[in-house]
Amino acid sequence: MFTNRMNGFKRLIGCLALCLVGAGAPLHAVETIWIEAESLEGVRGSCFPDMDQKTAGHWALSGPGIAPEWTQGGESEWLSIACGPDENQGTATTGIDVPETGVWRLWIRYRDWRDQSEVFAVRVEQPGVAAQEFVFGDKPVVDENDEFKLYWKWAFGWAMHEVKLVKGPATLTLLARTAQPGHRQVDVLCLTTDVGYRPHYREKPWKPVWTVLDAIRTEPNVAPAPLTPRRVEDRPPAAWKIRTPGDKGFVYLWNMRGQWEQDLVSQDPRRMLMPYSIDPASLTNFRAAFGGKTDVPIFSDPRIAPAFHNAGPEILSNTAFVAWLDANPDRMWGNMMNYFPPKPLSAEAKARWPKYRDRYVGNVAGESLGYFQDDAAFDRAGMGEALKKAGSREEVFRILTGKFIAGIAAREQLIWGQPVDNPYRQTISCLSVGMTAFAHACFEWGAGTVGYESHSAAGSLAMRLAFLRGAARQYGGITATYRSSGLGDAHTLFADMGEYSSQRYVYDNWYDVWSGAGMTWYKFDIWHQYFSGAGLFYHEQGFDEFWRPAGGATPRKDIQLSPKGRLVEQFLSITRQHPDRGVPYTPLAFLLDRAHGWESTPYHYAYFERDPMLNPAVLRLDRHGRMLREWFQVAYHPYGPREAEPNTAVNQTYPAGVFGDVFDVLVTAPGRTDLVDLYPVVVLNGQIDLTEAWGNKLAGYVEHGGTLMVSADQVRGPGLAALKLPAGGPVAEDTVLQWVPGNRPVISQRYRYHPITGGDALIQSTNGAVIAATYQRGKGRMVYLSIPLGLGIDQAATPAVALLLAHARQGLMPVEVRGDVEWLLNRTGKGWIVTLLNPNGNAKPQHGIVPTDRTQERPVIITAEGISQAVEWFTAEKLVVKPEGRTATVAITVPAAGVRIVELQ
Repeated sequence: MFTNRMNGFKRLIGCLALCLVGAGAPLHAVETIWIEAESLEGVRGSCFPDMDQKTAGHWALSGPGIAPEWTQGGESEWLSIACGPDENQGTATTGIDVPETGVWRLWIRYRDWRDQSEVFAVRVEQPGVAAQEFVFGDKPVVDENDEFKLYWKWAFGWAMHEVKLVKGPATLTLLARTAQPGHRQVDVLCLTTDVGYRPHYREKPWKPVWTVLDAIRTEPNVAPAPLTPRRVEDRPPAAWKIRTPGDKGFVYLWNMRGQWEQDLVSQDPRRMLMPYSIDPASLTNFRAAFGGKTDVPIFSDPRIAPAFHNAGPEILSNTAFVAWLDANPDRMWGNMMNYFPPKPLSAEAKARWPKYRDRYVGNVAGESLGYFQDDAAFDRAGMGEALKKAGSREEVFRILTGKFIAGIAAREQLIWGQPVDNPYRQTISCLSVGMTAFAHACFEWGAGTVGYESHSAAGSLAMRLAFLRGAARQYGGITATYRSSGLGDAHTLFADMGEYSSQRYVYDNWYDVWSGAGMTWYKFDIWHQYFSGAGLFYHEQGFDEFWRPAGGATPRKDIQLSPKGRLVEQFLSITRQHPDRGVPYTPLAFLLDRAHGWESTPYHYAYFERDPMLNPAVLRLDRHGRMLREWFQVAYHPYGPREAEPNTAVNQTYPAGVFGDVFDVLVTAPGRTDLVDLYPVVVLNGQIDLTEAWGNKLAGYVEHGGTLMVSADQVRGPGLAALKLPAGGPVAEDTVLQWVPGNRPVISQRYRYHPITGGDALIQSTNGAVIAATYQRGKGRMVYLSIPLGLGIDQAATPAVALLLAHARQGLMPVEVRGDVEWLLNRTGKGWIVTLLNPNGNAKPQHGIVPTDRTQERPVIITAEGISQAVEWFTAEKLVVKPEGRTATVAITVPAAGVRIVELQ
């Protein structure tokens, strides 16, 4: 076994040397500075060109865009900026640090109008150097009869100018410069020395860290031995148990729209006997087909729980529904509060509440923290004034906490007619944008369940669920999934109800069978969310699981399951056959500041989804947010490269992570320190204000056998002293990392570091100075990286981040998967479940259907200890288990755009 590992290690080092150094090649990477336009200073307000919004002396946010943007794959990293046609004074600036002197290329992605100009300029200034100014938009960069231009009268295009830069600080200024026939819209600016880089859509220049990560996929063992000797016990700790409503098991909360309430009071023997929802156009056919029956696809499953629309549980005033609850004592129920203002409950509902509250799932708040911000009692103006005076993210968090708790308390008091203990308990916030910023906070405010409104326009679902799962484990809560099928501003819908299939909606939300994320995404979402630990699904539409297709050139079909319905019914059927989904097995934890406030796709380029202009010094995204983005993109690689591609539903949401879905995210919340003991490895991410309690906890965690990873310039506060981090020497620079376990160089972008002493070296500079080392502390290890935040001068992750995470992850998993697929691991009472998702071969645009490229199937090898049988759930196939010493392997091929679930025993 050791020989095999050493051979694999040597192969990796050889690959790194070949890919990164090459015969006779200079030990130097190309340099790139990527600047999202929304990150520029001076951007304020909103300006969406297709809504004819204007600006007055400034640039404004424009994004995420609507149909024209999303049909082109979306804007880079979510947002763009724009200015009005009459704008001739607007400027926006940013300061950068130029890593080296030379000729650079300045690329800009912007709106290229058909048959008209869109002139703007960029000025580059450096100390002691004459200012340079470059004009863009004076001529077309996309063919005037391009498909996009013919539809929208514009298309995103790229233009380039060469610019001479000297090493050191520089200022870039975007200038509106002169009035134009239409809006100017700018998505991204890129400075690079890569002469081979030629973008067409959202492509970024290749990063050195991506090359290292691709090599790690080929050979994951980056060292002869693991970094940490400790591993989670095969039986995961009790705190990792998936929690469900009332501890009664998984619940699928389903919208009710008044139809079932008619059946509840009906005496017709052909009435529907269970909760359901259907498109009104199909109601008569549905009742005719299934009325009086106890076996109805989807709806006869007892896990389907009715959800009613109201701010409070007013449905309890309905005597017929109460009778159903009495007749079905094991069934759950819930509410959906969207768009319903709070109003007092009736006396009947309040009187009945104590009897049925234990079966109440909660009140879903889609895309909201609870809708209390719309109430008069919620002092938004006062909050804005308070945020202007905040001196730190922690102070912002305290202000938000006070306002949000007061707001929900006022809302609940209005509903119940009196103050409510723990008023946030029954609210289920299901944000899409902003969930990562508030997942832990919602639990801290008292929520029992917190959810995520899933969609296909945000990178790495696994990363987002790591936040949600870690929060639930840290606070003992439940996670929920608000299921939609959205891509950009379009949604898949198999019903007449709510369908917008008309040219009227070509610039607007579009709901029909050709729109949205598509069924591959829908299928992936069901299984990923379920095995990631969701205790509850909420169905956004729920009325289009049945349809009657055809009726034109072919005869109208009988009522039947729609494509959505077929996937839901399959999910319910398979999970009935296999009720034990186990516990998500995630041995690595990222630890973030309690007030991290970060979201990777924010509506504002700011923390906590607040307007950065309220307090730019505190709210604007800075190096803290940059570290979070870069380290998470390494952890879920190829998240970074996929995010740079046009969005095609599954490519960004389901990257085939090189490390597997093995992470949780925790925060430095007061009194919530103990969960770190359950993880063999804890990685600090982002800048952290460490309290004395947390500093002592982390020091003790290492002393008792844990492995803690820390970077320079990352930790401050009274808890810092307890960590006893090594002192760094004078700042130095390099472009190569010497990976000590293999004694091989790895090319990097230019980075700065502080030489450290002591410990066992992991990374050195070319002159032998130690950049990263491990320090033995009691039974555990401290890993310290002296590159500030692990980022290069370009503010992107250096290859050191990939190597250290790979070394920390090495040897931690009792089951390993080799193959270009995304995978999740769950521990059951009898063995293991491996969920395999192959996103390759699916390219669903916002509108339309592209055939699956079935050549993109992926072979997978699963390796595990102590197994003797393997069964795949979808096909019921018994797979061949091949013993290899102490381990055994299982081979399987995952179809293109397919899912396979393998149970090992």
